[in-house]
Amino acid sequence: MHIPDDKIVEIVDPETGKQLRPGQAGEIVATTFNKVYPLVRFGTGDLSLLTEAPCPCGRTSPRLEKILEGSTK
Repeated sequence: MHIPDDKIVEIVDPETGKQLRPGQAGEIVATTFNKVYPLVRFGTGDLSLLTEAPCPCGRTSPRLEKILEGSTK
């Protein structure tokens, strides 16, 4: 899943909340500045990892690899 330019998605350590590097698995934390329903550092409870590797489709934005089994909540 490609991360849209107007959203911030982080992968964090579920225990410490510290941001992890691309390729490391952790909890998805999302920020969106929607005027109707803003979310600031919303922890989803889902586990995934970000990649910055080139996508076969040609897009260059970071993307979530996949949702991993298990949950932090």
